[in-house]
Amino acid sequence: MDKMRKALHAQRSMVYRLKRKYLRQNQINKPKTSFNIIKNYINLKAKDKMQANLLIDVVKNLGVKPNARRYSKETKRVATSICFQSSKAYNYASKFIPLPAQRTVQRAVSKYEITEGIDNPTLKALENATKEWSTAERLVVLLVDEMSIKKHIGII
Repeated sequence: MDKMRKALHAQRSMVYRLKRKYLRQNQINKPKTSFNIIKNYINLKAKDKMQANLLIDVVKNLGVKPNARRYSKETKRVATSICFQSSKAYNYASKFIPLPAQRTVQRAVSKYEITEGIDNPTLKALENATKEWSTAERLVVLLVDEMSIKKHIGII
């Protein structure tokens, strides 16, 4: 009788361990599977890549603690533009969309050194971008604001 109890106990323990293992695997795999389904759907429905990456970042960061969130360049650009438009708008948007903290955006933007005067790399980039344009397409007006509206504005 004692041998049967031990055997039964061993079988119950094994069933219990296997059940826990199964539940753990399903809990781990479900978010990954659902995230991949959502990601594929977003890529199909989004009109442009920036919109798709922003939505994917939102889905990826929804259940994550603020310190553990990771953001794409597109999300950082959107956050920067919202932050410099209005801090109240940024605070309001961050209640619904996982965005980096305002201080993180300010720190990232402050790394870029922007000086007054004509910026040669910018002119080279414009030249390279318009190389294949026709003469009519190149007739543009380049307007440069001489006044500093916000300090340390730049693109991440």
